[in-house]
Amino acid sequence: MVGTGAAIVLLAVGAEVVSQESRRNGVTLHEYFDPAWAGASSDGVGPARESVNQRPGEPPGLSLEAGRDELILTGDGPLADVPIEQPHGALDPRTGANRLDDQTDRVDELSYFAQFDPSVIPYKRQVVQNRVVRSASGDYTASLSSNRERPVAIEGTRVHRDEDTFWGSFLVRAEPGALHPIPSVSPDQRLLRVESEPAAALRFVRDQADNFYVASDYAGLIRVNVQIAAPRFYFDGELGKDIGWNDFPSGLVVPLSEEVRAVATRVMGKLGVSRRQTPHAALMDLVEYFRDFEGRPLPASARTGDLFETIALGKFGVCRHRSLAFVIIAQTLGIPTRYVYNEAHAFVEVYWPGESWRRIDLGGAAEDVNMRQDGQRRIHDGARNDTLPKPPAYLSELERIMGQDSPGDDASPGGDQAGDQQIADGDRQGTAGEQAHGQAGETQALPSEHDLAPEAIEITAPVAEIDDARRPITIRIISADQQVLRGRAIEVRGELAANDGTPLANRSVRVLLGPVGASSGAAAMVLGTATTGQDGHFLGQFDIARTVSIGRWALIAVFDGDENDRPAATAASGIAR
Repeated sequence: MVGTGAAIVLLAVGAEVVSQESRRNGVTLHEYFDPAWAGASSDGVGPARESVNQRPGEPPGLSLEAGRDELILTGDGPLADVPIEQPHGALDPRTGANRLDDQTDRVDELSYFAQFDPSVIPYKRQVVQNRVVRSASGDYTASLSSNRERPVAIEGTRVHRDEDTFWGSFLVRAEPGALHPIPSVSPDQRLLRVESEPAAALRFVRDQADNFYVASDYAGLIRVNVQIAAPRFYFDGELGKDIGWNDFPSGLVVPLSEEVRAVATRVMGKLGVSRRQTPHAALMDLVEYFRDFEGRPLPASARTGDLFETIALGKFGVCRHRSLAFVIIAQTLGIPTRYVYNEAHAFVEVYWPGESWRRIDLGGAAEDVNMRQDGQRRIHDGARNDTLPKPPAYLSELERIMGQDSPGDDASPGGDQAGDQQIADGDRQGTAGEQAHGQAGETQALPSEHDLAPEAIEITAPVAEIDDARRPITIRIISADQQVLRGRAIEVRGELAANDGTPLANRSVRVLLGPVGASSGAAAMVLGTATTGQDGHFLGQFDIARTVSIGRWALIAVFDGDENDRPAATAASGIAR
């Protein structure tokens, strides 16, 4: 039995099915493809990369007919044949101004309109805002600091080794010379290839917050397809710890007013966050704190005067509340941070020195996010290596999201599917050509607990340990093989350390496989054990039995604790097909 102090932590550690495609009821959810890697970055800085031509892939169609549930982008905002909710503000970066409100309860359902393939649900960058102001009446509002634009080049079909590629397809009701905002997947995305119907001269620009726009001299309805390359760091990159406060570029933080800074400083003091910490430590504390919010009504008795202070200290609110409050504190610290939203979700992005912008989800999505789509769409594998803190409230939300994801459902409302741990039959690999082109086999049945091997144990849910004087411990899975096959071995790397960062050497870690959401009463099979080195890291090769059913599983690492250290556990959950 795992000790009662074991904490189950869901990590987005992914593994790739050898068929390289995930399908559900005939709908492709995600297809891994192998872009040929290309050379130097678009701004001419950074190390040169080996470069070859990319395999082009299949662009979307160029029909001028709106697809089912497809948005039409107009000068007055997007239109659709179903209602478009705008809980986070207007869907035009130039006019959208998101005011911090007191409607902090979680909503039942919102619609998300998929415009990229693979889809980045629910993280489409529809509107990005980089400035927060406080009015004389105490209202906090996020907006764009400047409409100043700069041109965006079409760079050709070469992809960097550290980039993922996407196709965006937009139906635009064009007005000659007008700038029409279009959604994006990353602030640092590059445009590789553009097609339009009818053929027209197009130009693209971006503003100070990296919102993207398209303009044409054409008048009327036009289909614009854009192939995009985006740095993988934006989705789940590791944030370097050796960063100082002076490393942040001065021009990326829009100055806050003295009134905002005064309230934010007061809140930071109560949270124990300050510039006396390293930037990495401060950011991790903020992520952990804001991911622990709860979407529930704000009682009148809780209102202390300043709404931002009330929401931040009371941990009230859904995605837009926690994201806007996060931006205020992070900008006060001096970390460049932006508020990002679309019709269904809000999140933040931070700039990290030595890298670039990094997306951070703080949770708080609707109970159900319905992906509206005009065709079959894959799901991008962003957040597969999200190693940011995951407090209990955030874990509960992830488990709820995973529980909604079953065959025949719409895509997961909380994020990208390809963070999933996937297991395939070693005898069903197909030919090398099939793998390279992402041809999939049949979807197999999901497992049940009756499919488990005889050697099974229970994973207990975490409980409070008020009287436990032992040192709290953190265990995490750093990576797992990108190919996980029945009848083959999986390589698992992880780390065991005290909460103060001290590595635990020569400790035994058990690695298990069990149903997703493994908790009290859920069984898991033991794959084997690994021993930590002097740096607290462990590495092991573990056989996946042929008797394991293709379906949904969780990869679990467990430290049982000892007389000095508490037990701990971590689980990388996902879909096995």
